[in-house]
Amino acid sequence: MACAECQGIEVDADGYCVTCGLRRAAVDPFDHTEIDRGPVGGVSDRGLTHPTNEDAMAADASAAGGGALVAVVCDGVSQAAGSGPGARAAAEAALATLASATLASRAASIADGDTGADGATGADGDTADLGGVGGAAGDAIRAAAAAGQAAIEALPAGPGEDPSCTFAAALFTGGVLTVGWLGDSRVYLLDGDGPRLLTADDTVAAEAARAGLIPAEDAETARGAHTITSWLGRSSPRTTPHIHVAHPTGPGRVLLCTDGLWNHASPAGVLAALVAELPAGASAAEVARHLTAAALRAGGHDNITVVVMDIPGRA
Repeated sequence: MACAECQGIEVDADGYCVTCGLRRAAVDPFDHTEIDRGPVGGVSDRGLTHPTNEDAMAADASAAGGGALVAVVCDGVSQAAGSGPGARAAAEAALATLASATLASRAASIADGDTGADGATGADGDTADLGGVGGAAGDAIRAAAAAGQAAIEALPAGPGEDPSCTFAAALFTGGVLTVGWLGDSRVYLLDGDGPRLLTADDTVAAEAARAGLIPAEDAETARGAHTITSWLGRSSPRTTPHIHVAHPTGPGRVLLCTDGLWNHASPAGVLAALVAELPAGASAAEVARHLTAAALRAGGHDNITVVVMDIPGRA
């Protein structure tokens, strides 16, 4: 959302315009929100064209205990009335469940004498549809998605309302990164092995590309590029998330984002280049603000949400 005084798009941590110093007042408290939890930081912004912000985020660096980092991003489906409140309810419920499940898993591991990872198993790659994939971390993300689904179903829905949202979650603990998703919100990993996308969009066009019906390079521009095929909500055909397990190499960052960011910077290398514009010691929250500002400068045609998780050991 641009500054009313000078149309600047960057704000500092206290909500003041970096260009003219005016405090940017939000018409709605959800127009612009920020999270700063040290190694986890995020920004959710209405953007420059949408009347409301239907994105949501939730993150913590301590609730899960044991040095774990947890984050959730949800993008309300604009065509489904009530999706803004639905996305917020889903994100908060998912985070609470993810943190609680991780605490329980950690306690069980300690009781068993296991001080290693959280039980996540498997190699990198989309291991989406296999039951039990990801061990305890995968189970925690599946439980988080189920909690998000239950939170949406519990919302009072008026005539014609069908609250729905995407789901992307990440859990980093014990040197293992486990992510889960439904829809087209994404998770990127920027680490010693180079920047890469860990998720695969649930959209009509992306599925057509994976089936060889259209060129892979057309998946983000062809008809159906933003028509999601799974989500959280009463009418979704699938509410169990895909799961991917990664083992980050060296220091790095994890980026969770809605399409309001990746529409303008889809390739992982482009996102990495934007992050590299900041000093190496920039905080997670500073990186999230910088990426949000980049999306606003590119037009801000959608709600923008990005959560950044710092992988321990970053120089």
